[in-house]
Amino acid sequence: MGSGIAQIAAAAGYKTIVREVNDGALQAGLGRIRKFLADGVAKGKVTEDAQNKTLGNLTGTTRAEDLKDCDIVVEAIVENVDEKRATYQAVEAAVRPETIIASNTSSLCITELAVATTRPDRFGGLHFFNPVPLMKLVEVIPALTTSEQTKQTLTAFATSLGKEPIAAPDRPVVVVSGDGSIQMNIQELATAVQYKVPVKVVIMNNYYLGMVRQWQEKFYEGRYSHSYMDAMPNFVKLAEAYGAAGFRVEKAKDLSKTLKEAFATPGPVMVDVVIPQSEGVFPMVPAGSAMHEMLFA
Repeated sequence: MGSGIAQIAAAAGYKTIVREVNDGALQAGLGRIRKFLADGVAKGKVTEDAQNKTLGNLTGTTRAEDLKDCDIVVEAIVENVDEKRATYQAVEAAVRPETIIASNTSSLCITELAVATTRPDRFGGLHFFNPVPLMKLVEVIPALTTSEQTKQTLTAFATSLGKEPIAAPDRPVVVVSGDGSIQMNIQELATAVQYKVPVKVVIMNNYYLGMVRQWQEKFYEGRYSHSYMDAMPNFVKLAEAYGAAGFRVEKAKDLSKTLKEAFATPGPVMVDVVIPQSEGVFPMVPAGSAMHEMLFA
């Protein structure tokens, strides 16, 4: 990902420095850029002049000190908060106070990363999509601390690279699921735990696999198949087994308090909300229908 970002910056005319942890990784990254450009020339999609100008704007280093004159530093390392903090510390020791630092993270909280620096107002997210030279969209993600000037600068920078910036505010993600659908996607909880995604999963648990009973009632004249499951999992223990936090709500009066506690809990959280078996689960799309025919009640 980092080599792709460096390539498009250099192609846009920016003097671009690629900083890697060691010379092996540096040469591998620069080699990917050279190959991409050479393939483009061979296919007639890139001119030799454009290739030469891009490569002429690129330099590589393993020293953070060589970034001292950079106006914008885009971090694109592993999705690990501690590794990113260490990188920011090294970068900040080298660059000017007005330099903007942007993270290419796709899963970590931008605000959490911003406050790990000494310039939270000059920090934001700039998430490119892979492969970077081909994908047009770029997410501009301001932290809660990002200044309006920094946001505008990052947006203008993305545009100057030939990309289409879209706003993606740094806000908590809430997933509302039925007790059936969550079981079909439960492995994704491992991904959320691995990358410390602060997603909150709220399960509407009617012990009838979510919408299954609802489908039977609305579209099959109440002809029920055996959809009740005596061996439904304990979702709190299931969440904890994956390394996430779990909460259970059995009474409506406890819902608000529990949700506040869930949102205050770092990382992924699963909230098992027990609802009556006859309770509707909406929205839903009838079989064979289009999205505009979605039912909300």
